[in-house]
Amino acid sequence: MADDRSTVDELNRVLEAGARAQDLGAVRRASVDILDFVDAERDWLREHPPAACYTDAHVSARAMLDAYGTAADRFVDWSATGGGLAGLGAFGKAIAAAQDAEAAAAAFGAVLEATTCRT
Repeated sequence: MADDRSTVDELNRVLEAGARAQDLGAVRRASVDILDFVDAERDWLREHPPAACYTDAHVSARAMLDAYGTAADRFVDWSATGGGLAGLGAFGKAIAAAQDAEAAAAAFGAVLEATTCRT
């Protein structure tokens, strides 16, 4: 999970840098990289069913990945607007989706922390 957190931090850093610079090409590339990461993580979850005690964490992880993927999709949408005032609505949707993804990540952390398994 530490490797994934590091990857997510880097993906987010690149996306944020592109957004701040209004470099829509960089935003699109970073968003596609995020979508690739989300797909790989979804595949991993699908291929590794949880032990019973991790079911809630597994469900929460899927919800977090869904939210992260939605945020990336919204940033792809924004990157297609050409930016400026024409893209303001799409940018607002992207920011709202990013906030939802952040909340889903926090919820996953809380669920994971509360998970206990007895052997």
